[in-house]
Amino acid sequence: MSDYYYPPALDKDLNKIALWRICEDYEPLGTSLPNKLYHIPHYQRQYVWTERCRERFIDSIIRGHIIPSLMFSQIIVNGQEYFMVEDGQQRLTTAYEFMKNKFSAVIYGVRYTYAELPEELRTRFRMFEFQTITVKARNLTLELRIEMFQNINGHKPLTDPDRFFSSLDLPMGRCMVELLSENDELIKKYCGLVGRGKTRSGLADFAGICIAISNDETACLTTSYYKNGEYMHTSANSYRIQLFLDAYFKLLEDNVGSRVTKPNRIYGKLSSVLGLAAHSFLVWGEIDEAIAWYIGKLIIDKKYMPSTFKKLGPGDIRNCQSNAIEKRFDAIVEQCNSNPHDSGLYVDEDDNSDEE
Repeated sequence: MSDYYYPPALDKDLNKIALWRICEDYEPLGTSLPNKLYHIPHYQRQYVWTERCRERFIDSIIRGHIIPSLMFSQIIVNGQEYFMVEDGQQRLTTAYEFMKNKFSAVIYGVRYTYAELPEELRTRFRMFEFQTITVKARNLTLELRIEMFQNINGHKPLTDPDRFFSSLDLPMGRCMVELLSENDELIKKYCGLVGRGKTRSGLADFAGICIAISNDETACLTTSYYKNGEYMHTSANSYRIQLFLDAYFKLLEDNVGSRVTKPNRIYGKLSSVLGLAAHSFLVWGEIDEAIAWYIGKLIIDKKYMPSTFKKLGPGDIRNCQSNAIEKRFDAIVEQCNSNPHDSGLYVDEDDNSDEE
């Protein structure tokens, strides 16, 4: 027999709970309602349902249609029991906001707020029973909860920034949060609100440079969680990452500085200037002067491409994978050294700009 230890399977409870009981004790994401029993964990995505989705959901409850189960994880803090909503945020928040009369829905051909519903329909809505699955607290660590969240949402369009955001409580993630906070002013100036908003914009790019520089590995220069996710569990070399950020923002301050009126995506993207600077730092220990030259060209013409790019494939010009970044970097250095006055390749006007 093998001596390998397999941890026990997680304990689960199956139950049915009336909608009003959950909503009465529910705290939506981004609110601060004390002493509530049901909470949305901070690694969840934002509430994004459209008006059409919300109305159809409310109508489905009134009609008694089958609704997918809610999934909770049991949390015990100082002897107090709480439940985190691991799957079902959109459904619960929609039901909660309808009961608070924050929107109306067309039901049986008539538009109602919750307060305007006929008593029979209001009772039907309140007493609708959700099927719930509760994972018990025994052996349930934060890391396991994050893993559950990512696996549950694996069949949904969970983006790379979503996945990195859900991992910010892991060792590498905590380092990223600290670095984002310590460099907040310059990051907002040149890259925008990294990791904030519904799309968590820029977070996968920031994760890519942190992981690559911390591990001294150019192959990690990618926005792919599939390739980099395992590194979120490892500790980070925050000192080395900060050295790069200091060098990078000095480069931008010296060459862009007051000319920035709003954040430009090229300075926060692995597929553009950020990736080139990170590659140079990893390979040479510093940011090559050719990157400053390239930034100057982009300031004059945001669509500038060195003539040396003509030997690159379309993927090499656009992709944010390490091998493509290396090819672009080499082509830029070659152009800077051979013909710095290059007028560049012609770019079709219909081509998408990186500028927001």
